[in-house]
Amino acid sequence: MNWSTSISNTRAGAGTLCGRTIDIVKDIQHFFGKRLARRIALHRRLSCDAVETGIGLALPSLLRALANLASRPLGAGILACSVARQYPATLDSIRNSIGSASQDVAAAYGWGYMEYLVGADAFAVEWTNVARVSQLGDEEAKLLVGLVGWVLMAQLGVEQRRFNLSASDLADLIRCSCGGDVEDTRGRSVPTATLLFVPHRDASARATRTTRRRGGEADPCVIHAFPRRRRTIHTRC
Repeated sequence: MNWSTSISNTRAGAGTLCGRTIDIVKDIQHFFGKRLARRIALHRRLSCDAVETGIGLALPSLLRALANLASRPLGAGILACSVARQYPATLDSIRNSIGSASQDVAAAYGWGYMEYLVGADAFAVEWTNVARVSQLGDEEAKLLVGLVGWVLMAQLGVEQRRFNLSASDLADLIRCSCGGDVEDTRGRSVPTATLLFVPHRDASARATRTTRRRGGEADPCVIHAFPRRRRTIHTRC
């Protein structure tokens, strides 16, 4: 059974769903290979080991945060709109930016975009975990998580276009990467979970915010990303 048939015929999250998620993770691992991680580290004057550890921590944490977003009312639509906005050439653009000043721009954009998308508190948990384990500074951890987040969104965009995924299909795909265990974690700690790249981490995710129309109705197709330099970027799908 091919991927599109499996998506249409089952919501059980068996075989093909999880297999496709593993492929996404492998694609991102391949993107952030040792050579690219070294270029990231050299540009920011960081330890290569710290950068590789940070990437390994950030990816599963961001996947869980996106799955948590998709489980909220309107969340799957917000996520699908955000993913659909990623241009096909985004991954190549990010790759080409690594090692130059454009790397900082890409990382800052990803930081602001992901912080708004998953919620400031959830994003804070992610970068603080990265900073604590990898021994990166706070700003470096935020930039690295932002960079990984934008690559993740771009890769999801590739899969969305390739398989014509609906909002619910995309939510199922991401949820499968978290073993289907997605829940609101406000105000309490989360048990240690197995990492996709490195041994163990703490993880957490919170409810996210959606923008509101004047009548109070949430608009799932409006995302406002706030990069760290107070410059507001307004985007619509």
